Amino acid sequence: MRKGDYKYKIASSFKDLIFPIILFAVFAGISIWLYRKNSGAFIGTAIFSLLLLALIIVSVYRIIFVKVLIGENSFYHQTAPGNGKSYEYAEIAEAWESSGKSANGTNYHYFNYKTRDGVVHKFHFYPYQYDEVEYLLNKINPEEVTSDE
Repeated sequence: MRKGDYKYKIASSFKDLIFPIILFAVFAGISIWLYRKNSGAFIGTAIFSLLLLALIIVSVYRIIFVKVLIGENSFYHQTAPGNGKSYEYAEIAEAWESSGKSANGTNYHYFNYKTRDGVVHKFHFYPYQYDEVEYLLNKINPEEVTSDE
């Protein structure tokens, strides 16, 4: 599947980084201010700033490389640079959605699919991306009609 041939895209966005970048700027500024005042408290805020920076870098990696592109006849799933694979819908034996709560109480949503060779793959999606997931489920499992019972 070429870049422009997809109908939907499931991926993170740079908008997701606005709050962490603001926090990083605030705590980095406080660290610099405390350092200039010769206060030892700058160590704590500097460590927190470095942790935020690491999270931002990991998030940028995820934004750039982790994605699912959904087309009319196939979809493309990539989790790292150079490992993306395109799947025709006929290559998928079954697909399903799973969700629940993690140990810290946050909700998680996964799209799972099993290829004809028996390998199960999954990717994370957010609730606001459910329309894209439903479209993908309907393309893979056309005989299963979703209904509100």
